Amino acid sequence: MADPEQNTPPQEWSTGFDDDTKGWLTGMGVDKLPERDALAKVIPMYRSAEQKLGVPADQLLRLPKDDDDAEGFKAIMSKLGAPETPDGYGIKVQDGQSDEFLKTATGWFHELGVPKRQAEGLAGKWNEYITSQQVAREEQLNTKAEKEIQALKTEYGQDFDKNVELARRVRRASGLTDQEAQQIEDTIGVGRAMKMFAELGKSMGEHRFVGGEGSGQTFGMSPEGARARITDLKKDGAWMSAYLAGDADKKAEWTRLHNVGYPDGV
Repeated sequence: MADPEQNTPPQEWSTGFDDDTKGWLTGMGVDKLPERDALAKVIPMYRSAEQKLGVPADQLLRLPKDDDDAEGFKAIMSKLGAPETPDGYGIKVQDGQSDEFLKTATGWFHELGVPKRQAEGLAGKWNEYITSQQVAREEQLNTKAEKEIQALKTEYGQDFDKNVELARRVRRASGLTDQEAQQIEDTIGVGRAMKMFAELGKSMGEHRFVGGEGSGQTFGMSPEGARARITDLKKDGAWMSAYLAGDADKKAEWTRLHNVGYPDGV
């Protein structure tokens, strides 16, 4: 004798579900029951399954099928907090730093499905590491610089301040920015860089760098530098013509140079 339920059409409440759900309802034999009766049968089943699993269904994760199941891994990482886009991590760079590397790193995080909390932790650890490396590097450079400056003081003796000033003027006259000059010092050492600029100034004639831009002042100029400047001016026809014509600035420079170069009036 045929089961009368087999000939009973599905209840209206069950017809609006997707095909998979409707198939499940049919398989469980509840699609033909009135809604109240269907709930009375399904709820105990759900609660029993939840108790066996130990957690609600929305806290369950379906493991990927295998290592190649990209969608499976993506679904898990999304549940664990991986954002939909790299911008979703919301990580900021420290003040004064470029965000170019951060953009690359968040792209890696997103590609690998790293959850937001873990990405923030990694970024924090990276910033701590970089900061500690910078501090250690600065301490190392400062210690090295102090030793090199002490060595220069021993080598130059009483001419130390004069050579340091000449080195600074040559550096300024070279057009190097502070950052570029710092890079040179970090690469070859403060002592060697200072000596290099000072020796360069001497070889080209100290007078060229008096005042930092060849202003004609004699601050810090040695007698030898002043005499060399006088020799060069004598060869400069235009300068001498202006001097002989009564140019006040050139007369003042000529006087200062002679006072420095020939302090005894020779």
